[in-house]
Amino acid sequence: MEKVILYIHQSSDLYGSDKVLLTLLQKMKGDGHPVVVVVPSHGPLVDELTGSGIETHIGPVGKIERRMLRGGIMRLGGEIGEAMRFFDRILAGRPVSLVHSNTLAVLGGGLWARRRRIPHIWHVHEIPTRPSWLRYVYCLLLLVLSRKVIFNSHATADFFLQKAPRLGRKSEVIWNGIEIPPVQEQIVPGLLRARLGMADGEILLTLVGRINWWKGQTLLVDAASRLWQEGVRNLHFLFVGSTVSGHEYLLSDLQQGMKASPARDKLHLLGFQPDIFSVWAETDIAIVPSLEPEPFGLVAIEAMSMGKPVIASGHGGLIEILDQGRCGILIEPGNIDDLVSAIVRLAQSPDVRASLGAKGLARVSQHFSAERYVSDVISVYGRYLDCR
Repeated sequence: MEKVILYIHQSSDLYGSDKVLLTLLQKMKGDGHPVVVVVPSHGPLVDELTGSGIETHIGPVGKIERRMLRGGIMRLGGEIGEAMRFFDRILAGRPVSLVHSNTLAVLGGGLWARRRRIPHIWHVHEIPTRPSWLRYVYCLLLLVLSRKVIFNSHATADFFLQKAPRLGRKSEVIWNGIEIPPVQEQIVPGLLRARLGMADGEILLTLVGRINWWKGQTLLVDAASRLWQEGVRNLHFLFVGSTVSGHEYLLSDLQQGMKASPARDKLHLLGFQPDIFSVWAETDIAIVPSLEPEPFGLVAIEAMSMGKPVIASGHGGLIEILDQGRCGILIEPGNIDDLVSAIVRLAQSPDVRASLGAKGLARVSQHFSAERYVSDVISVYGRYLDCR
């Protein structure tokens, strides 16, 4: 019986780490590797996985959630136990060559692999800055439960290695990758801009990401308000994304802030968009104004793959993506003056937008392709598949 690779993931959405996992699994499936995936709930990721013929199970994964850090440790222990029994049940009688936990938030995979003496790879997509003590806990777990650790950026690796240098012996940085989209003939030019009520010559700036306090949506609303007050009124600002269940108040707060802005008629909000490239196709400038360090910043390379210039906060993985600012504009995180200045610079210069867009597309093609990403991950797998 052929050995399978077991993948454990924390969600069923289609944001950064979800998209990266989907890309990896589709490539693995296409190359004939037997894979089994476990996620905790139904969602668009499950639809994509099952549509690709990938064996997918909905069940407990031993997921760490913030509310558990405030007195729910017993609940976490119970879910880990459920996860261990669930993995036993769905894999009964089938040999497993490797367990791949995709994100730090899932504990079940590492513990199950340790009990079964199966090599465990932990793929880290997070920089958990709050609470501060959590970094120490994760460092210990990575040291004890992983055979190999993959970090999605040097920024993510440095965050952990500063506290646990011993992790360096079992760690590797592999940048995320995406399928570079072909020219999409099905995209109707101008459809989105017409939907937003944009006039000819107006410029569309887009922020894609979960509605969260640290993603910078509020900062961009404030920047739009200031630009309006300063007489810059040919700009439209599009916010694309949804909230995590239980945090709907963040959406309400954002909507209220948009309504209170003098630029309210130029501010637009869309929920999650499954075909994000159709949004990037009509965007003039991508904005990634994250207040906390992005572990990577997948939306930046998505925009760059469509030849769009990017304005991003100068910390975390975004610095690596934009090549220290050579392929985009890096601003001081949370600095509205920097953000406004960068927007004005790009809005006033089509030539600069085109130049940065071309540089960004070339960088994505060279460093962030799905082929390069999957090849690097499979190279790590090859070192451990026979280590039983």
